[in-house]
Amino acid sequence: MFAVAAVVLAAALPFGRAFVDQQRVRALSGEIGRTLVHARAQAITHGRAVSVCGRSAPGATACAADAEGWRRGWLVFWGGAGATPSAATLIASVERAQGSIVLDGPATPVVFYPNGRATPASDKLFVVACRARGDDGPVLFRSLQLRANGYLNTVIEQDAPDAC
Repeated sequence: MFAVAAVVLAAALPFGRAFVDQQRVRALSGEIGRTLVHARAQAITHGRAVSVCGRSAPGATACAADAEGWRRGWLVFWGGAGATPSAATLIASVERAQGSIVLDGPATPVVFYPNGRATPASDKLFVVACRARGDDGPVLFRSLQLRANGYLNTVIEQDAPDAC
């Protein structure tokens, strides 16, 4: 009986890991999406520009100069293009541990203006991927599109159960 249970468990384990990875991708996509929607709402409500940027280092209150800063977390702060975050301007700060789920975003801050518009607008502004278990590179799962009007769309690129 124990041998049968061990065989069933061994066969199901890879599918369980893929399921957990998919849930992590969905959670991260939702978290960055909610952050962007909240930033836009703050800009409209308060009539002030709000920026969102990737973190330069864990625990830092500075924007990263590259797209990989989003993997460490992000900052939401008052100010438009060229503004830098500080304790006085910080609205929200999100820490993120490195793991098998990868988030890449723009190298420059996303800025929401009081009229609801946003820059930079892009079809794949944010990409949520899973590090492949082989040498094939990350497997793309979700991309978040940000339109110039400030609207956000999540695009399901792939939902293969065995991708990660």
